[in-house]
Amino acid sequence: MANQLITPLWTLKRVGRIAINNLKFANNADRSYSDEFMQAGAKVGATINLRLPQRFQTTKGQAFQQQSITDQIVPVTLTDQANVGLSFSSFQMTVDVDDYTGRYIEPASVQLANTIDLDGLRVIAQETYNSVGTPGTDPSANSVYLSANTLLSNQAAPPRRCVITNPSMQQSITNSNFALFNPGSTISDSFEKGIYSTNTLGFKEWYWDQNVFRFTNGTYSGTPLVNGASQSGTSLITDGWGSGVTTLTKGTVFTLDGVYGVNPQSYQSTGALQQFRVTQTVSDSAGAITMTIAPALIASGQLQTVT
Repeated sequence: MANQLITPLWTLKRVGRIAINNLKFANNADRSYSDEFMQAGAKVGATINLRLPQRFQTTKGQAFQQQSITDQIVPVTLTDQANVGLSFSSFQMTVDVDDYTGRYIEPASVQLANTIDLDGLRVIAQETYNSVGTPGTDPSANSVYLSANTLLSNQAAPPRRCVITNPSMQQSITNSNFALFNPGSTISDSFEKGIYSTNTLGFKEWYWDQNVFRFTNGTYSGTPLVNGASQSGTSLITDGWGSGVTTLTKGTVFTLDGVYGVNPQSYQSTGALQQFRVTQTVSDSAGAITMTIAPALIASGQLQTVT
């Protein structure tokens, strides 16, 4: 007669290594206004208004020339909420669930942080109107990043700047610079870690993040033209689009011939065509499109954006 043995089944307490992305956007986002939503005794709801710096123009001559004070505010709104919901009965917590933090809380927290990082990078990709390089191509030349730095300088951006690339972009730019005469510490970091680290090409810090959003343009053809001279503001009337349905995706970046950007401090032309973005996706098959854009077309005055 054969033996009939009971073999206990064991499942280890710990899970395998958790998949972790490099969440560098979330780590570098400005959270200085977070506490404004938590004012004791005066809850402000889901929106606070951020006051933009005043912009003044210098006037020449001894005579007093009064200029208007224009307060500008930008609403900052909490639009997204995210959660990873878990539930156990008291019986399960007593007899089944063990190592609650390691097996359940930690993986859920990692997933939630990843969602925050991904959502933030997606918003940035659709809200930024300055663009360099070739769409769909990983930049491998130093000139692309130097051009990005130039754009920021032309618009008087604060000097502390960082770069966040995806792993493929990081590989391309690192590989292109192995043979250059650079500081020893930079070469060492690039060789040992496969990344750029600090103080390179005008940027204080370099990071890579798997969640960097890949933007996709819409479908369009033809020779689009501005329909009507002296347009201003955030609405632009155009025509000349090709046959079929034209779709301009939110975040699409474009320029207008002869419309140049200005430095917001000196009001002088940057010498480069001002870049605009489409702020809302629009589709049309009639060859004429009215799009909403940013920044606004303002050709004079304290808030001038273009020349």
